[in-house]
Amino acid sequence: MLLAMLLASAGGCRQSPDFVRIIESEIIDSLLAAAPQTVIDVDALPEQVWHPNLELGQMRDSLMLGNQFRFTIAQDSLYVADAQANAIFVSGLDGLLRRRVGREGSGPLEFDGLSSLVYAEPHLFASERSRLQVLSTRLEYVATAPSRLVSGAIGAGLSASATYLYVPCPMGHEFRVCSRETEAPYEATKPFLPSLGITQPPMDLVAVGATPEDQFVFAVYVGLPYVFVFDDNHQHVHTIIFTGTSVKEHAGNYKMERPGMPGVGLRFLIQVFHVLNNEYIAVPVSPNSGRWYFIRISGSDRYKHVGTVLLSTTMDTSDNDNILKRSNRAMVHGRHLYVSSRRHPHILRYEFPY
Repeated sequence: MLLAMLLASAGGCRQSPDFVRIIESEIIDSLLAAAPQTVIDVDALPEQVWHPNLELGQMRDSLMLGNQFRFTIAQDSLYVADAQANAIFVSGLDGLLRRRVGREGSGPLEFDGLSSLVYAEPHLFASERSRLQVLSTRLEYVATAPSRLVSGAIGAGLSASATYLYVPCPMGHEFRVCSRETEAPYEATKPFLPSLGITQPPMDLVAVGATPEDQFVFAVYVGLPYVFVFDDNHQHVHTIIFTGTSVKEHAGNYKMERPGMPGVGLRFLIQVFHVLNNEYIAVPVSPNSGRWYFIRISGSDRYKHVGTVLLSTTMDTSDNDNILKRSNRAMVHGRHLYVSSRRHPHILRYEFPY
């Protein structure tokens, strides 16, 4: 499989003259031909700036966070996996701590390299360096999954629907998305999304996410402007294609150059994306820009681009300069968007108008 010369335009999508082709790949061509497509122009909507109205984990809260954590929300409670403390905290949505469990170790409710925490009713799943613990919402130990679920790749955070857990498969695997059932005995299921077989630069890095109620699974190759949509049977049903100025710039310079090592590494286009709830996803295309593209995934106008947003990190509405450039988790609960980043030791909350 050959890397193409980097082109600013080509025919791939067959629906838009501005379609941007980044690599030549028969696998990508077959994926694009296999399902209906929606083309989203990232320049089409004016940018808005959102300011948070609450910062959870600040000095006023009893919930104090380090800068390496993942969170989820379940039953109006906030659950935080803190990698530095090897502990899980549960608080109200006001940031007031209710309970903490965990310490470094290898026993039940002990953690080694705690990295992700997701909720699939009625259980929480805590991902560690070499195992997965299943917990109740009261943070009681339930079980340990029989084998490793974490690939260690960038974007490899654990995600969950009601029925399956998802992670990127280990590099070199024939497929890129691996899944496991959320009910005992937590059986592994057939993987999906074919590997591109391109490891230099590492085009096979992927990010994956799922809607809470099993409707869809979303997967992206982090250097390419496509979001591939799968149904609850893991059949490819749609493709979202991004085009516009930032995508064209990426196509012209998608490989990073390091001193003494020209052309080594991959410039990410979609390093991470967020399934916010059953109705919306947020895709930060070109993460250094800080722009988030919100897409509706439910109803008659499914896959509609509804907003382009810059997330300010300060509650000062006169300050539009401090823009969030990196995020590791975002979800919508009620009428609010909750966002975390490794660069900020708290969770930012924004009004969610859609």
